[in-house]
Amino acid sequence: MMGNIIDKTLLDGCLQNDRKSQKELYDKFAPKMLGICMRYAHSKDEAEDILTDSFVAVFQNLSQFKGDSPLEYWIKSIVTHKAISNYRANAKHYHNISIDEFDYEQLADETINVETHINQKKLMETIRNMPDYLRIILNMRAFEGMEYTAIAQLLKIKEVTCRARFAKAKKWLEEELGVRG
Repeated sequence: MMGNIIDKTLLDGCLQNDRKSQKELYDKFAPKMLGICMRYAHSKDEAEDILTDSFVAVFQNLSQFKGDSPLEYWIKSIVTHKAISNYRANAKHYHNISIDEFDYEQLADETINVETHINQKKLMETIRNMPDYLRIILNMRAFEGMEYTAIAQLLKIKEVTCRARFAKAKKWLEEELGVRG
């Protein structure tokens, strides 16, 4: 299932190393992918570096794209993995906190209760201020829609730790935004 005719045309051009097609593909997807990078990065410069690394990987691996999902999803997957790899590579430079005690009753409700009057800019600023160990899992689960097992494998943590951190991230976000859980 190819996303659409335009993506197919861009893909074909990129596979033939056509610079114009590569620029069009980049211009089409980079702004949205930068948003993903910003959710994982500590600065715009870091996000732009992740984006650059991601698109290098996209162009290097484009021949492996099978077309069984939209091209955008495939690119998003690469960007997310690059962002996570960047986080893991730099984790020693970030202030990480581990959670040893947690109320596991909170795991039953996985919704993030954010009222509609909270604007996106405030939400993203609040998420950026979240401790890394919570922000990464919130991004992967809430925004990327990843399953706990996949997140746990990527971050090399236990699934129960992943679930606990997601619940703690929801609670933290709700408290910071003044929203009742």
